[in-house]
Amino acid sequence: MQKPKFDYKFNDETIAALFGHEAADREDVNRLKQYYFKKSDYESVTSNLPLKIVIGFKGVGKSAVLKIAYQEDIANSIPCIWIRPDDISEIYSDLTKESNDLRLITLWKKGISRVIAMHLVESMYLSVNEESDIAVSWAEQHGYKSRDLLSQLVQRLKPIISKKVDIERPNVSNTFGEHHLLDRLVQKKKIRIYIDDLDRGWKASKEDITRLAALINALGDLTTDVEGLQVRLALRGDVYSLVRGASEFTDKFESSEVWCNWTNHEILVALIKRIYTYFNIDLPDDEILSKKQHELNRYLDPIFATKYLGSRAWENAPMYRVIMSLIRRRPRDMVKLSTNAAKKANEEKSKTITGKHMSQVLEHYSNQRMKDIIIEFQSELPNISDLLYNMGPTSKEIHEKRKDRYLYTTEQLYKKVSNVMMNVPIRFTNNVGADFHDVSYFLFKIGFITATKKLANGFVERKFYEDKPQLLSKSVGDEGYSWEIHPAYRSALFKRTNADEKWEESINLENVIDEF
Repeated sequence: MQKPKFDYKFNDETIAALFGHEAADREDVNRLKQYYFKKSDYESVTSNLPLKIVIGFKGVGKSAVLKIAYQEDIANSIPCIWIRPDDISEIYSDLTKESNDLRLITLWKKGISRVIAMHLVESMYLSVNEESDIAVSWAEQHGYKSRDLLSQLVQRLKPIISKKVDIERPNVSNTFGEHHLLDRLVQKKKIRIYIDDLDRGWKASKEDITRLAALINALGDLTTDVEGLQVRLALRGDVYSLVRGASEFTDKFESSEVWCNWTNHEILVALIKRIYTYFNIDLPDDEILSKKQHELNRYLDPIFATKYLGSRAWENAPMYRVIMSLIRRRPRDMVKLSTNAAKKANEEKSKTITGKHMSQVLEHYSNQRMKDIIIEFQSELPNISDLLYNMGPTSKEIHEKRKDRYLYTTEQLYKKVSNVMMNVPIRFTNNVGADFHDVSYFLFKIGFITATKKLANGFVERKFYEDKPQLLSKSVGDEGYSWEIHPAYRSALFKRTNADEKWEESINLENVIDEF
């Protein structure tokens, strides 16, 4: 492939457009469509199935896949509704007064049916008057029990809108909003509901868990009982795990789960796609996805230097290996690291991100990732900060272990965790106590540590929780893996303890399968 000529300058606007917004819900929708990399989770979300629950860590693209699917529904004239937390705030107010599980499910069914009716009214710019209010009230009080909820809503709203416009005329003006929505409901015989950010303000309390479990059950009932109703719900993995583990009802939703996971190879491809689409250069997904990572490295040039130069560690290492080793299989990490390094390059009037620029942002990057993981899982373990910072290597461990100071056998990990627990009392939310097995598994589950194994051919295999969630559980054990603190957190641990001034040298960039 002949290398294209790129004309750019690393100012704030270019950097934002080049690497994308860290949060998909705030990204310009046209730019998102340009660079969005469709994976298997997209296929699941856009399938013609009633219920899909998109699950994953923060920053893995749950909102992005919902936003893309929603926009494509609009383009394909499929009736769809986007529900935000404020749309159901009134429902939540009623739920706080109820503790009975079955009653909670009924309240959710009523509330969701009301929201659907309200969105239909508002999408057609109808004022909430007595007639429309009757239709909305019917949906809430009776419609949720009807298999024909959608078709009956159409019949109840058509006479109201017909007073404003002639809905039988296909070319009638759009003065009164999207009045053809009713006809599309009849033609398509379905409507898709997208629910995002519902775990905002999550405290992991017993009440939170019970309410969310009731919602999932209500959505399951509605999508089964109401003809044509489909729902797409996005939840953080830790939230869904607590809900599923605490409720006897949610074990029947396994077929509806869509785990939003990435390999580092896919993230590298996504980075390249963002760069090339910014310059209006088309690279077919299949073409670049099939290439080896060392082949993809040249696609980063000239935005990134091909070799990591100008730093005390990783000298001459391929740039892609450094980037892939520092991110946590989350596209948002890639965006943040690239954006911060590009700003450093701009300060020096450089048009290429070098190893020097990367090195200058590593401390900030690591501190922010440590803050991220603490905020993300603090609701599950209130003193998670004390646990994580105490997992850093001590002076004795640095002296004894040298390069492998962040690497533990299972026995060493259990001993390390046990020692930390002598000074840091661990009690999970809802007064759930824990022993060193539970805490070690928790560290693996949240991605603070990863599984690693040196193979006979000299290569290193690494696994995340999403690859092998049963690892380190009491019933399975380690299957021959050791445990390594993820590189994204190592500078933050050094900064807090001041015990390791050469933490970069602890990261093995060579002979790694899937480059972390």
